[in-house]
Amino acid sequence: MKKTLHIAVIAALMIVSAGFENKAFSQFLHQKKEAPIHLVKYSWTGSLDSVTPISVWFERNDDNILAGEIVYTASQTKSPVRILGQVVVDQNTGYEEFRLSEFLGRKAEKTGTMYFILDSLGKGKGVWRNIDTSHALLLDQVVSFPAGKGGLLQPENHTTIGTKPIYYSYYYYHPYKGTLGGEATLELMEHRYIKFKIIIRDPNIAEGDDELDYHRHAPLVGNKFIYHMRGCDYMFECHIFHDFIFLKSLTDRPSDCFGVGSSFDGFLIRR
Repeated sequence: MKKTLHIAVIAALMIVSAGFENKAFSQFLHQKKEAPIHLVKYSWTGSLDSVTPISVWFERNDDNILAGEIVYTASQTKSPVRILGQVVVDQNTGYEEFRLSEFLGRKAEKTGTMYFILDSLGKGKGVWRNIDTSHALLLDQVVSFPAGKGGLLQPENHTTIGTKPIYYSYYYYHPYKGTLGGEATLELMEHRYIKFKIIIRDPNIAEGDDELDYHRHAPLVGNKFIYHMRGCDYMFECHIFHDFIFLKSLTDRPSDCFGVGSSFDGFLIRR
């Protein structure tokens, strides 16, 4: 009798624990499989330090992910540079802050970042910086969205991802720590499950591999999957687009799991 009671108590505790763990998964799995795509388009001309002219455009989806381009219009080539980012709401002021990073070429070199807010007229003001310098950012002229541009936020799904492994990466050079960045491999398995391996070195190492975590692949819903790493109680989500993925922590950054200050957050570009 005591043994039976002991087993029943353990089973009950396991069910309760699983309930807490699976609540986010349950909400995730029961959302609409193919939600309609809503995009807001932005486009400006402006400058850095009122000296270097630029043009900027990007789109914003319902998850507040941003994707577009910046062009340094005084350069010889006027080649567009990919910008990816997200909108973050300041908890103190309630303002939306637009945060974007530049990724140059197919090697996905992270060359700069932008932080700005919009005024009542839709113009932007903030800062552009890289590892060496910082400049005042002004987006002082709202212009028409450029013809033929957009489409970077078109989501992938099980019919478009394919069954071969897909590789993603980014990098940047730090004067004291050398080359930093991240890599990821995603592979679509049977029954719409994703197998993954992720390594981020920014500033320390964060590493995850579902093969090392009890071979638990993640269910794909639309273009997203959520994964709970059992070893350190860390949960993240991944949004999959044609040319890049976006990783976002859903729990606190675990110092007992990764290097201090590291997590699965940010953008990696398809090679």
